[in-house]
Amino acid sequence: MESNTQSKLHSLNIGSLSEVFTFTPLKTSLKLRLVCRKFNQAVCYGWRLRIYEIGICVEHCETQLSDGFDEKTVEEYKLMSEHQDCIIHDLKGLFTRAFKLNSPTRYYPNLGWLQKPDRLIVLPLLMACVILKKKNGEELMVDYKKEGINKTFWYKLKLNFRGRTRPTKLINDFEISKVTPKQLQNCRMILRQNADLSPAKISPVSSCASDLYEWTKLALKYFDIKHEILSLGIKQVEEKIESYKTTSQKMLKVFEKILANQQFWIPPEQTLTDPN
Repeated sequence: MESNTQSKLHSLNIGSLSEVFTFTPLKTSLKLRLVCRKFNQAVCYGWRLRIYEIGICVEHCETQLSDGFDEKTVEEYKLMSEHQDCIIHDLKGLFTRAFKLNSPTRYYPNLGWLQKPDRLIVLPLLMACVILKKKNGEELMVDYKKEGINKTFWYKLKLNFRGRTRPTKLINDFEISKVTPKQLQNCRMILRQNADLSPAKISPVSSCASDLYEWTKLALKYFDIKHEILSLGIKQVEEKIESYKTTSQKMLKVFEKILANQQFWIPPEQTLTDPN
């Protein structure tokens, strides 16, 4: 079977063979060039052509970005993007404030030793841990107002809030872009089931819990804005451009290091951007 397939591939001309290899992952196509001289030529030709085509795609997307959206849409996009940047900055500030060792009311090293804390402490800490991936959202669809549920959650959470070392690693490792829809859904459910939660109620009980409650609400606001941004369509085009450019740069690096030395078919005077 393998020899029959290989025989059919060998019967194709260089151009057709390179088109076939286009559907293989880039790393796989590099291995294919080691099979024989003809495969080597096809891979080299295919990569050169794909780099050229990616350049055309980038130009098309940039034209779409500059001509495809009205001024109002672009202005809305810029304002919302700036708002997102401000939220990222504020998230770090709230997190730092929440874990200050000299907070006046029940700061975090004391929280971890509470045996039966008020739900005004447990729920804000739980939501923050869900967003920070300290909990993976397996309690989705749980009734968070059910009697005894706070004690169950607290048993799992309290070890994260003991000691006098601020958990800076949590926020340093945190990447908001990696928060999943399931995590967001879990937090929103807690808020729906506990509509009475507010900084005014939480703060007298625990300043740490109050700051983390605001931190979670701000993180959810970030994703509300993200949803609005995606509805405008500009972000998708920008991400396409970034993806194309990243792929092109990686391919060019490999091409110039390995494939450009294949002089048996490429005249020295030709450039990478001109496949003819």
